[in-house]
Amino acid sequence: LEKIAAAGLLATDDAAALLAAARLEQPLTQILRIALDENLDRAQASQGLKALLARAGGTRDFATLEQELSARQADVRLIFARLMGG
Repeated sequence: LEKIAAAGLLATDDAAALLAAARLEQPLTQILRIALDENLDRAQASQGLKALLARAGGTRDFATLEQELSARQADVRLIFARLMGG
């Protein structure tokens, strides 16, 4: 993404938003792959797992992580829709 932005093929703001989303999701994905055999069920997840995910996401708690993740995902969807014309 950095190289695409540097080449002028992606707006700097778009690249920054996409990189921020990727940097948030990558450590979360790795933890979930190690910790679970299936998708995360928030209602069934232990407090320890939620705390670990919050720390990996750089947030103070799981609720804040969910809000941050939701906001980043919304940003990515908007950029994708704008760039792909849909």
